[in-house]
Amino acid sequence: MGPPPVIDAGDDHLLRTSSLAGEMETLCFSRGVPFIGTTLQLARDRVWTEEVRAGDGAHPGSGGYRRMADLILSDCWHRWIAHPCGQM
Repeated sequence: MGPPPVIDAGDDHLLRTSSLAGEMETLCFSRGVPFIGTTLQLARDRVWTEEVRAGDGAHPGSGGYRRMADLILSDCWHRWIAHPCGQM
């Protein structure tokens, strides 16, 4: 899973975090490991951003974490958990 965005850190930080997520995805792909991107999706998500801003700038409330869980569960999680050794 990619790193979630830190909303109060600004655009430069989001760019660096997105770049890191891309590198993580490339590495995972080269190893046959699933990768679930969350950085940009959560940075654009109204619930995530509002809850993060209402808190410490990095951690949402339960609604934001629900949005993260939805991203994870809607991607390759179920296939990966059924075949965790890269046999997808």
